[in-house]
Amino acid sequence: GCLVGGTIGAGAATAAGGNDTRNALVGFLVGCIVGSNYAQWVQQEKRKYANAQAFYDAELQATRYYNGQLERYNAAMQAEITQLDQSSAELEARYRTGQAKRRDLDNQRKVLSARKAQVDSALADAEVRLKQRQAVLDYMRKYGGDPAVASLVGEISRLEKAILALRGQSTALGNLNNRLRF
Repeated sequence: GCLVGGTIGAGAATAAGGNDTRNALVGFLVGCIVGSNYAQWVQQEKRKYANAQAFYDAELQATRYYNGQLERYNAAMQAEITQLDQSSAELEARYRTGQAKRRDLDNQRKVLSARKAQVDSALADAEVRLKQRQAVLDYMRKYGGDPAVASLVGEISRLEKAILALRGQSTALGNLNNRLRF
């Protein structure tokens, strides 16, 4: 930056006339300062872009990873809810015929309550992450215009769907628990 700016400055100062050596030297020094400052600014902008790009990439990867984990959790929990529904229905039928005791119902309700608490905790965490990712997306849209914006929009959509599934699971577990109240 200094060499290029200095050369341009020396040429411009010499062309302006007067003492060519002095003008060339002053032009070179002024051009060197301006060129150096410009080069530093360019480097700073490149670093900011690289840091912002790294941040966007990291956020996108973290969101993809979390979504994958949450989708696996949802699938496993849905399978467990299906099993809990079957075992609760069988227990309810046995209780109605006198083959199960109230204690059995209470134990099943404790299991259902514990699973619901786990789902509700996962739901709360997912909702916090959603708000964080939406804030990152807003920032990216405002300052970035980055290609990762579209990818993050897709990942946020995946997260919203996973949150809906968690809400449904929480409701299903609450309904199972209520079904066993006699």
